[in-house]
Amino acid sequence: MHPVIMPYIDCVEMTRAAVEDVVAQTLPTALLLIDNGSQPEGRALAEELRIAHPKHVLPWHHDPPFPALAAVWNRALRFCWEAGADHALVVNNDVRLAPWTYERLLAVQRDTQAFMVTAVGVTPPQFETYLAQGPESAITA
Repeated sequence: MHPVIMPYIDCVEMTRAAVEDVVAQTLPTALLLIDNGSQPEGRALAEELRIAHPKHVLPWHHDPPFPALAAVWNRALRFCWEAGADHALVVNNDVRLAPWTYERLLAVQRDTQAFMVTAVGVTPPQFETYLAQGPESAITA
């Protein structure tokens, strides 16, 4: 499984869409879904998604929340490294991912031997175009 780290605070529909994109990756993913102080509806979302995707979603709840997003990322990355991972995809809950995003990022990292690689944001029409064109439309370096 390829680890994915996704912090969130509420924004239920946006978070749900981002989680579905992670689960739909061409590589098998294990999502650490981190609730960093949501209200009851947002808090319940993690359990709903865990039930819907038991092989992919591991919820964490922080109450009180971490004081900064970077603290959430760092703690989650430490967890992944301690569990034996040698890579992780870190995303926020306001992203949409093409199904091949993780696979393409790992390929670019392998081919360039980069320490870190990242995707760039696109507009909704650009995203739809990329989905329609398939993984060949992704630029690799």
